[in-house]
Amino acid sequence: MRRLPFDQRRAEIISAAVRVIARDGLSAASVRAIVAEADMPLGALHYVFESRDELLRELIVEVANRERVAVLSTLEDLPAAGVQEMIRQALGTYLRLLEEDPEQELAVLELSLHGARHDRELVAEQWAIYHEVTAEALQAGARLAGVAWTRPVDEIAKSLISVLDGLTLTWLTTRDSESARRHIELLAGAFAALTEPADNQP
Repeated sequence: MRRLPFDQRRAEIISAAVRVIARDGLSAASVRAIVAEADMPLGALHYVFESRDELLRELIVEVANRERVAVLSTLEDLPAAGVQEMIRQALGTYLRLLEEDPEQELAVLELSLHGARHDRELVAEQWAIYHEVTAEALQAGARLAGVAWTRPVDEIAKSLISVLDGLTLTWLTTRDSESARRHIELLAGAFAALTEPADNQP
């Protein structure tokens, strides 16, 4: 058994789970299959996670946090940009993550479909995490751009998650990044239209 620090072992198991789910589907992602993919003994998973279900939830959190960090970093690097440009750049960052690691998004989509059929608690947790991350990015972008949203942030977050789902599924099907970038241009304009200068707020 390789002697790995706890955090490294955790990261390797999550990455192995992503690969197995993306390649073979969630039904094939048994504990035995995941630890084999990670080149670890059978008991290694339970050293880090109490159960397979805990692993799946941590996988969702891990993916959402990676995307949150990348998008917020993009926004913070654009302090002088207008809100439309900030939205365009943030969505462009999401697309680059998708291009770099399509397996990751295939895995979380597989989890969504499984949850919709068989595990409402899991899918509810998944969407709550996405909603929290998206709302945080929307609030940060508005603050940095000096604007305010004209609709409730929760409502806009739900709309943005819906369109990103469409963008993700279309790209995974076609791998047409140029078309995705054109779609992002439209989305940036549409969501920027839902803002006004922060000075207009009472």
